Formats: sequence, structure tokens, C-alpha cells
Amino acid sequence: MLTKTLQYVQKFSTYKNKEAIAQAKELLQRDGKYEDFTQFEVASLNNLNIMTVDEALILVPSLRNLSERIARRRGLADVHAGNIETHQLIDDLLEDLKRFQNA
Repeated sequence: MLTKTLQYVQKFSTYKNKEAIAQAKELLQRDGKYEDFTQFEVASLNNLNIMTVDEALILVPSLRNLSERIARRRGLADVHAGNIETHQLIDDLLEDLKRFQNA
């Protein structure tokens, strides 16, 4: 039982030390690039080891509304114009998180 628990924890343990966790957290808070993501979305993308934008949109359904949140914040009329930008933003976040995982 103990071995299975350890294997489970190791499978989802993406950070090897506290410094990597702190750096990832700082990155997310630093420049406001990811301000339209909810804390739940960021935690889900991080903890589920999501690798692609398509996988992210399937496993975190609230990300489908990200372009609407961005459009509202910017005061844009055309919500769907930001879909490409939204996909790039999700991809950027995944890449930034990967930089600190298993570092």
C-alpha cells in the first residue's frame, strides 16, 4: 500500500524543490500576462500535467470562456476574434510552467 501511494505521489509531483514552486508562482503574478486565468485554471493546468492546448480545453472546460473574459476586460465587441490569441496564451502558460517543473 505504501509503495502504491508513493508511486501515485511521484507521478503527480512536478516540482523537485520549493525554489521552483516559488519561481513558478512569481512568474504567474509578476507581469499580469496571465491575469485572465482563474487560480483554479492555473492550478489545474499545472497539477494535471497538461501538455497541449487541446488537452487543456478538454480537461479545464472553463478555459473555453477565456476569450470572453479577455474581450470583456479589453472592451472588445467581437469575442471570437481573440480565440487565436487565447490558444497562444494557454500554450505560453503551459510552456512557462514546464520550465519550472522537474527543474
